[in-house]
Amino acid sequence: MSESTPDPRPPASRLKRGLTLLLVLALLGGAAYGVYAYWYLSLWKRFPVLPDTAPLPGLLVAHAGGAHGGHIYTNSLEALDAAHAAGHRLIEVDFLFSSDRHLLVAHPHGLPDPKVIPSHAEFLASRPFGGLTTLDVEGLMRWLKAHPDVTLVTDLKADDDATFLRGMRAIRDAGPTLLDQILVQIFAPEQLALVIELGYPHVLFTLYHYKKLDRREQALILEFAIRERERLVAITIHQSIAAHEPLTQKLVQAGLPVLAHTVNGLNAARKLKAAGVVGIYSDQFQPGREGFPPAEEVLPLLPALRQGRAR
Repeated sequence: MSESTPDPRPPASRLKRGLTLLLVLALLGGAAYGVYAYWYLSLWKRFPVLPDTAPLPGLLVAHAGGAHGGHIYTNSLEALDAAHAAGHRLIEVDFLFSSDRHLLVAHPHGLPDPKVIPSHAEFLASRPFGGLTTLDVEGLMRWLKAHPDVTLVTDLKADDDATFLRGMRAIRDAGPTLLDQILVQIFAPEQLALVIELGYPHVLFTLYHYKKLDRREQALILEFAIRERERLVAITIHQSIAAHEPLTQKLVQAGLPVLAHTVNGLNAARKLKAAGVVGIYSDQFQPGREGFPPAEEVLPLLPALRQGRAR
């Protein structure tokens, strides 16, 4: 090879520098994740166990229909019946579209394979969790009509506003006379106008899709919540954030009820109550038991919802 012909092989020093840079980036990324995980997981450890006499949040929302037969995320007819019989009057249910675009009452974790979405007929024919009864949106609306004392909290699995709008339309069309019994969870500020235009009177803003909740995001959320507090029933925040972030206190001071999800420990529930949270989503807790008040006594904690149901 002549002196004028470049060597096609990368110099060893360049390759070494590249590998070193990749290693440094990997170490920095790992360190950053480790710091975040330590901060996130140690939040609860910073606070002592509260005494059994410490108050609990008043409101309970049965998460995904409530646990049934030792299973969670069933969203089944049996879970709904059991939740109502146990005294729940706020029941959250999950919605997702079937492979043939029909709205199902289901969570991916409640499917045989979360990565495989069944057709409408396949889903209704299935009997998951040992034989429980599956529901589509029409079946759920029939159940809701038979239980006029229940308010459903929606959790629509949608990756974009178009899918969200299509799902909320499907719920409305399946139960046009039942909108006052539905508390719509929106995941972004721009979805508020969509559900109001569809005729839903009760809206809840959940921060489920917000991952960082840094100062900028918190400021924008607080600004939106205060501006729209006449049209929002409540705000829902993950329990690890709701117990410790100043955002909770600011929302409470602005007169907006704050709920936390998903809480299955009594001590965690007491800490959330101490932070100003008025209600929790839970798989297992039931109104009137373990120190929680009956649902009818605490529904006034959501005054916007109560006023609507009184009309």
